Amino acid sequence: MTPIGDSSRSSIGGHRRAGSSQQGLEALLGAGRHHSDAHHADPVTNRVEQLTPSERSDFYKKIAMVGYGVYGRAIHSRLADTCDIQPWERRTSAHPRSEHVTTDLGKALDGRGVIMLAVPSNAFPNVLDKITPHPDSVVVSFAKGLIVPGWDPLKSERSLREGPSEGSWSLTPLEYIAEHPNWRHVSNNCVFVGGPGFAKDVQEGGYLGLTLGGKTRDEARAVDALGKAFGIFSGMSGDKNIEIYSNPTALEISAAMKNVAAFAAGIIFGILKKHGALEENKDGISRITKRVTITHGEHQAVLDNYTMHRLVQFASREIVNVVKSEGGGKGGQLMMAGNHDLNLTVHSLTSRNVQAGMRLAMGENIYDVLTKRDDQGHRLTAEGVFAVHALARRIQNNHKTEAFAPLVFSLRNILMERGTPEAVMAQYFGLTKQWSEADAHRILNGQSKPLGLRIHLDTVGGGNN
Repeated sequence: MTPIGDSSRSSIGGHRRAGSSQQGLEALLGAGRHHSDAHHADPVTNRVEQLTPSERSDFYKKIAMVGYGVYGRAIHSRLADTCDIQPWERRTSAHPRSEHVTTDLGKALDGRGVIMLAVPSNAFPNVLDKITPHPDSVVVSFAKGLIVPGWDPLKSERSLREGPSEGSWSLTPLEYIAEHPNWRHVSNNCVFVGGPGFAKDVQEGGYLGLTLGGKTRDEARAVDALGKAFGIFSGMSGDKNIEIYSNPTALEISAAMKNVAAFAAGIIFGILKKHGALEENKDGISRITKRVTITHGEHQAVLDNYTMHRLVQFASREIVNVVKSEGGGKGGQLMMAGNHDLNLTVHSLTSRNVQAGMRLAMGENIYDVLTKRDDQGHRLTAEGVFAVHALARRIQNNHKTEAFAPLVFSLRNILMERGTPEAVMAQYFGLTKQWSEADAHRILNGQSKPLGLRIHLDTVGGGNN
């Protein structure tokens, strides 16, 4: 098991405000908690002091899965034959294996040495407040987004549209764990797990790529945690490939930006579908039937069979810029959790981030898209939407301009309703050709003058995107 990539900085800096303190962060952590949890009992723990010696030896063979959405269920299905897993979810819902699920968090954690956090990043503040892990716990995070303490993106439509307040800063899930008073004592025991792999394919036994990231540099506990996680996932059923990286924060940033790119891909698919230029089958395979040319003032975007390839190219460059600026090497975004996952996700209509972008581009209110529950009581989890605002804040706090990450700031303009999806995409693809910093600053800050928008459909097209 040889770590891959740059481990020169196990955590990535530059994301805090100057002069911030631990007390200030704890105050924000408290401010970010939901009012419904104000009278919550003391945090529960996966205690081991009352276990017998034989039970204690089985501590790491037992897994608490905190969160049981589509990806949690998919991973459970692949580990069920080799691991003892107790899933937890906040409310019961109808789905396969529901008889194994508990809503009692204490029962889910008790005597279990591995805690798998299968909740989205925006749910971290609420869930982590409820738990104090045993110091020897191994913590595995599947979250692929960022957290802004004190900002709940789903609190209101305005909160999602405007994003976090000026002066706030964003943390990756493992950075958040390292700062949380209930969890900081296990910060060296944490492992981030990235893709690629769609929940549906994983659950059906299809190919699964996993990238594990842990802080292995001079940290014996981190190496041990990474080894235990590797042992768990290497024993799972089905076709799989596992890679290891020694800078988890770089992987977390790459994964978050991959979801942002998937959200952008969904917006492009939505524009095509809105104008009758996209067909899709029941398996989520798309076929572009017409070429759509969008002209917005001096900017022009041609949406055709090569658009997603261009998006991948531009997004990859953006990921490289952001990860390197944060102290990460070039390896993370080029591994499975970066470019491989990016290529897989942006081309699939089954991606939840793609679905969110499509529905927004076709005229639905994005807040409604993310807050309404389906027949099983689940919301559409699209971490890429929340990551747009969080990444924009993080990039600005690192003293980088909007031209440094034009896709992130273009999508922020769409969320902030500074332009229609068509107009913003025309500006984005125009920017990527010239990379004019002055124009980027003007346009990505919403300072461009209103311009006429023209849509032209060319009947010559087709083929799979």
